[in-house]
Amino acid sequence: MERYLIECVSAGKYYSRNGHSFAALSDINLTISKNETLLLKGRSGAGKSTLIHLMSGLIKPSSGKVLFNGISLGDANNKTLSTLLQNEAGIIFQNFNLLPTYTVYENIEIAVIPGKKDHLIPKTVIREYLERFDLADKTDLLPSELSIGQQQKVAIIRTLIREPSVFLPMNLQVPLMTNQHPKYSVSLKK
Repeated sequence: MERYLIECVSAGKYYSRNGHSFAALSDINLTISKNETLLLKGRSGAGKSTLIHLMSGLIKPSSGKVLFNGISLGDANNKTLSTLLQNEAGIIFQNFNLLPTYTVYENIEIAVIPGKKDHLIPKTVIREYLERFDLADKTDLLPSELSIGQQQKVAIIRTLIREPSVFLPMNLQVPLMTNQHPKYSVSLKK
């Protein structure tokens, strides 16, 4: 039996407000294998970000199961989820989460392996990524001195350099520097 990198089994996420319950997502069944590329698409509010949050362990499902490498994220403790987020899940948030007082270079360097100072990425590797993303001349700038597209590229580099098992970007607006194209497209509708 194949073990998927990510598996959603009848997964759902429900919220309550003012005594009314609503489904952000319901009955999602999805499998993602290693080295598989998937594109989530749908209108604003369809649940794309909620699904990414579920698949990365940032939120727990209200119903069903979400498995990451066989680990049930709904049942995982905080330590397991923290390890997963630090070492396995590469998330690029919609607002990029760049540190405003850190330079481009520092924003990449600090995110490499949190809490593991003995495992540093060589400066040459960071510089190679900066060159690939046309940011080599921006290393000493602060995020506020960059365009939105450049900020997004810094967030992408910061995620890719960690070599996560899964890359979970939210609303990318610039093309990735890769030859991979999604094999599957999943549309979420509400």
